[in-house]
Amino acid sequence: MSLAVQSPRDTATTLSSNLSRSMTKTVNRPEDSTTFKSYRILRSGLSDFQVSLDSENNHAEYHVETSLYNPKKRDVILHSGSDSKGPILGDADLKTFSGHYTIELGDYVHGPVILERLDKVKGWSSRHQFEFSFGGSEREMFVWRHKGEKFHDTKGLSENWDDMELVTDRQDDEEELLVAQYLKKDPAYRGWKGRGCLQVRGEGGEEWDRMVVLSLMALLVTKRREQ
Repeated sequence: MSLAVQSPRDTATTLSSNLSRSMTKTVNRPEDSTTFKSYRILRSGLSDFQVSLDSENNHAEYHVETSLYNPKKRDVILHSGSDSKGPILGDADLKTFSGHYTIELGDYVHGPVILERLDKVKGWSSRHQFEFSFGGSEREMFVWRHKGEKFHDTKGLSENWDDMELVTDRQDDEEELLVAQYLKKDPAYRGWKGRGCLQVRGEGGEEWDRMVVLSLMALLVTKRREQ
């Protein structure tokens, strides 16, 4: 979908490890939000994942169903709740293996759905971008990249290939805005079972959260295929 890209102005924010839902004003752009939601990502079975808000009730918000090699099934399916029986909220089609993928928001079985694109950034094998609306604001471009990379630094590339961050696509590094980050190993978790952490800038709305989760899982599944 081709729409004009609008980039908001700058501000910096510190990630919070606790969920905060209280806001004092209406959010129109990412920088109007000063809170982050923290999601836990746990393996479920051989290839699926559970995504839960980092809160005391331990209730799974999403179940991510993945299918690596079944041509008759969506590669990534996002369900509401704790298992694959929950309502379908969206999916990702990764079958082209080209770095240009289709994301559908909505239930593709019963419809309707909204089509979005997740595309490889030209000149970068490790970066993917999508255009979306945060909190009802005008659509703008967001880029997933390895944590520690900079847009215009082609020499000192990040050596961290596991952790990722999502930033606004702006003209220079000083005006980037961090809107989400994924850590393969949750620093707050001390158990033996592997657990990841996804922190998402709050108040972007349910569709925003789902797009972030779907785009991230699409990239993680693609990476697993390549290994």
